Amino acid sequence: GQSVLLKLMQQARSWVEPSKLSFTNESSHFAPNPMRLLLDYILVGPNIKILKSSILHPEFKREELGCSNKKDLDRIRTYRVDDKTCQVRLGEQYDRFKTASDHYPLYGEFEFK
Repeated sequence: GQSVLLKLMQQARSWVEPSKLSFTNESSHFAPNPMRLLLDYILVGPNIKILKSSILHPEFKREELGCSNKKDLDRIRTYRVDDKTCQVRLGEQYDRFKTASDHYPLYGEFEFK
């Protein structure tokens, strides 16, 4: 995969400046410190002008609720730590993004030169 991508990037360029690239994927579990990877790209040729570009991330709000007492609130998610089930309450936006997909949306506006 990486060798193919590097070869493509010799002929095209990323829709986002390399210094501004961030993760586009987050592991689907709800435990703290999820694995985050850059897996999605938009590559454009020399005859395309990039007007706007971004990776759309939510606000990463989370409130840890512990592993002993179960709470009954909106947006409660669970995860395992050893033999315990722990709970976290995610912010509304983070919960919506996280439950919709493990990939974050890419945004770009382009025009032909």
